[in-house]
Amino acid sequence: MSDTVVLSGAKLFDKREFEPEMDEEFDRFCENDLKPLATEALKHSELSEEIFDESVRIFQKFGAHTFAIPQEYGGQQIPARMMTSFTRKVCGVPGAADLGLSVGAGNSLFNAPLFNFGSEELKKQLAPELLSGKDGCFAQTEGEAGSHVTGIRARAILGQDGIWRITGTKRFITGGWKANYALVLAISDPLMHQANEDTGMTVFVVDCDNERVRGTLDTSKNEHKIGLTHSPTTEMIFNETPAFATLGPLHDGYRKVNLTTLGDSRGTVIAGQAVGIGESAYREAFAYAKERKAFGESIYEKHAIKDGLLLDMETRNRIMWALTLQSCTLKDAFPKGDSRPYEAQASLAKLVSGEYVRKVATKGLQVHGGNGYICDYPIGRILNDSYITAIYEGTSQIQSMLVARKFLQVFQSGALNAETEEVIRIWPFAEYNFEDINGWENLATEMGVLERRARFLSDLNSIAFSGKFPVENFKNLPAPYFAITEAFGALEGATIISAGRHYGAEEFSDVSDEVVRRAFAIVDGEFEQLESTYLR
Repeated sequence: MSDTVVLSGAKLFDKREFEPEMDEEFDRFCENDLKPLATEALKHSELSEEIFDESVRIFQKFGAHTFAIPQEYGGQQIPARMMTSFTRKVCGVPGAADLGLSVGAGNSLFNAPLFNFGSEELKKQLAPELLSGKDGCFAQTEGEAGSHVTGIRARAILGQDGIWRITGTKRFITGGWKANYALVLAISDPLMHQANEDTGMTVFVVDCDNERVRGTLDTSKNEHKIGLTHSPTTEMIFNETPAFATLGPLHDGYRKVNLTTLGDSRGTVIAGQAVGIGESAYREAFAYAKERKAFGESIYEKHAIKDGLLLDMETRNRIMWALTLQSCTLKDAFPKGDSRPYEAQASLAKLVSGEYVRKVATKGLQVHGGNGYICDYPIGRILNDSYITAIYEGTSQIQSMLVARKFLQVFQSGALNAETEEVIRIWPFAEYNFEDINGWENLATEMGVLERRARFLSDLNSIAFSGKFPVENFKNLPAPYFAITEAFGALEGATIISAGRHYGAEEFSDVSDEVVRRAFAIVDGEFEQLESTYLR
C-alpha cells in the first residue's frame, strides 16, 4: 500500500495536456495502417512470416519501438498512461492483439528494464541499435518454471576469460524467433540459489544475431497456439551461449530487475491488452446484433441480448478500464525502477481484466450464435486471444495471491486499529481521495460504496481470523482469499466508474445508469458467491 500518492479526482480522471493529441495519432495509426493488416491477418490460422514482418515494419514506421527509450538517448519515451492507451487501441482492432505484441513486449520487457537498470555504457551502446529498428526479448520462462520463476534451471558459468556462458532452454518467449537481443535470467550462484531461491540469479544480455550464427543459440521453433497467431512464441535453446553484459546486480537479478519489470508491465500493457480485446469483442457483438434479424426485428431489441449479454459485456469492460487507469496512473507517479508502491494495484488490474475479458469475449460469441463458431467472423479469434491475458506475466492465481498477501500485510501492520467508519473510507488501498469531487461522500453513501467496503472488511476479517482458513504458506493461500480479491476488484472498479461519471471525466461521461447498476450487481454477486461458498 502506498501512502505517498493520493489519487484525487483530478489526478485520476483529468486528461494531461498532451494526451488528447496523442490519442488522435494512435487512432489514425490504428485506422489507416493497422486495420488493413489485421483484416488480412484474420485470413491466416497459422503464423505468417510475411504478416509478422509487415507488422513490425508499420509499428516501427510509426515510432512505437521508441516509446520506452528516454529522450536523452534519442527515443520518445511516453508515460504509462499513454503506453496503456496505445496498447488498448491497438488490441481494440479485431485481429490485431497479436500484431503489435513483439514490439510491445520489446518496449515493456526489454527496453524498459534496459534503461531502468542498465549501466550507462550499456545504454549508450544499445540505444542506437534499438532506435534503428533492432529489438530484444525477455527470456525468463522455462518449461517447468512459469509462474514459479525461481524454479528455473538455466545456468550461467563464469569462464576463465571473464565471460559468462549460459546453458538451458527457455520457452514461450514472445518475439524470440527474430529478436536481435535477449535478456536472459539464469542461475549464476547455485549455492546462494539453493539457500534462498529468490537469489543467486542474474539477468544477462545476449546478442542473439551473433550467437545464432555461431551455433550457440537456436530460436527456430515457434509454438502452435490457439490465439495470438501472428506473435511468434519461441523456444530458445542456449548452449554455452556467451553474454556480453549483465543487467542489474549480480546474483540478485530476479528481485531487482524481473519483479519490477513484470510489475510495471502487467498492470499497464497486459491489462490494457485485455481491455482492448474486450472492447473489440463488444463492438463486434454490438454491430452484429444490430444487423442480425430474428422474429421480424434486429436481435439487439431483444432483452436477452441488449439488457443481458451486451450490457454485461460493456459493464465488465468499464470495470477493467477503471482498474487499469488507476494502475497506469500510479505507475506514472512513482520513480522508474521500483514497482513495489503500486504492485497490488497492478496485480488487481491484471487479475480482473484477465478474468473478465474471457467472459466478455464468450458472451460476444454467444451474441453471434452459430455464426460466431465459424471463421467468417473475427469473434472466434478475439475469444482465443483473450485467454492469454490471464496466463502470461503471472497467472490470475498468482495475481490474486499477491493482492491477498497485501491484505494480510495491512492486517499485520496494525493499520486497521482506526474506527471502522474511517477504515472503510481509506482501506486497503489508500490511493484515491475524491474530496475534490463535489458531493462524492453523499454519492458514495447513497450508492452503497461504503456499505460494500464494510462488507468486504467483515468478510476478510472472517477469513483471516475465524481459524477455518489458516495460512501456513504465503505462496499457497486458502481458496477464500482468491475469491475475496476478485470481489474487491469488482468493487474498486465499480467505485471508480461511479466517481468518474459524477466527476464528468471524459473516460466515463457516457456511462449509463444501467451500467452503474450492473457494475454493483456484479460486485454483490461476487460477495454472495464468496459468502455462500466459504462463510456460511
